[in-house]
Amino acid sequence: MKAEIKIENCPEPYAIIYTPEINKEVQRILSYMQQNTQTLIGQKEDRQYVLFINEIVFAQVKEEKTYVYTMNQMYRAKQRLYEIKQMVGHDFVQISKSSIVRIDACESVEVDFGGALVLHVKNGLKTYVSRHYLKNFKKQIGL
Repeated sequence: MKAEIKIENCPEPYAIIYTPEINKEVQRILSYMQQNTQTLIGQKEDRQYVLFINEIVFAQVKEEKTYVYTMNQMYRAKQRLYEIKQMVGHDFVQISKSSIVRIDACESVEVDFGGALVLHVKNGLKTYVSRHYLKNFKKQIGL
């Protein structure tokens, strides 16, 4: 892949990728750039924390509030789930109407009674994959 850098007076760095198709290499580069440049503010108790996108392993909506989870903590986010999904890119997969998970944070899956799929996340979280999102989830993780 060829690369070119131009020094210009602009408010923040940005990149344009010229490609005949979106392939794995382009997706990998885009995900890397998004992960390493974007942050969001997570609130816990009375403090606000700067969270890098690559720290987030799971995001979920509960009682109309959005929460993001890192390996060790849970934070309240101001963004809606669809906004976080746009920020995190292709490294995440939607597992229900109200939840997304980082693909490489998935530790194991098991079939629960009734055919439901239980997902164990590396941070110790246990959640369910909705039937509506099951096919795409299996495809994304290689099942």
